[in-house]
Amino acid sequence: METQTREQLYSDKVVAKGRTYFIDVKRSARGEPYLAITETSRRDGAFQRQRIMVFKEQMKDLRSNLRRAFEIMEQP
Repeated sequence: METQTREQLYSDKVVAKGRTYFIDVKRSARGEPYLAITETSRRDGAFQRQRIMVFKEQMKDLRSNLRRAFEIMEQP
């Protein structure tokens, strides 16, 4: 049985006040691309990590909802 490695297609990070966000596009073991957004922060002297994974079939809805949320946030 051959084991596939997860391929990194894109990676970037955003450093914000007290938090770091990692935005990664990877390919799953089954070959499907997915988006992983990871937030790390330091609390009580320890690092905490939270991750959201979004697969291709949810991208259309997520994109339109995020676009709308950003538009609302940019309003005065």
